[in-house]
Amino acid sequence: MPSSSYRNFHQGKDRIDSLIQRAKSVDNLQIQSDLACCICVRISGLIETTVQEFYIDYAESKAAPTVAKYVSHKLRRFQNPDMNSLKELAKEFSEEWSKELENIDQEIQNAVTSIVKTRHSIAHGADQRITLGKVEAYYQQVIKVLLVIQQQCDIIEG
Repeated sequence: MPSSSYRNFHQGKDRIDSLIQRAKSVDNLQIQSDLACCICVRISGLIETTVQEFYIDYAESKAAPTVAKYVSHKLRRFQNPDMNSLKELAKEFSEEWSKELENIDQEIQNAVTSIVKTRHSIAHGADQRITLGKVEAYYQQVIKVLLVIQQQCDIIEG
């Protein structure tokens, strides 16, 4: 049976993929930009919840129940997961994991941070002019980072 974090990650990814496809069918560029903002928020949420769930699953599979409970409690406060905070969190589990994230192509790292910064800006009422194409490009890079973390935590389909 697939882990719940694996299932949740792929369900969230499928929902975002579907949103992107529906947004592409809209001809009005302003509406597409508005939808891109919504999608950006969803992508940021996917990063946050997926990282939390992957590390919680890892802790539950490797640590005593009391330690796993502590890790779960601490990770529930993990928010605004830009690349620096992802690397810092990975380092708390393994220096090697942090280095692996550090060695990811800078363009990929920048995409993760851009999604989170854009989400923050949207959430605080700033006028964002982000295109659907840009959000989709960032999203493809974000998925690469989440797949690295999935592999590090040994989260498998079944």
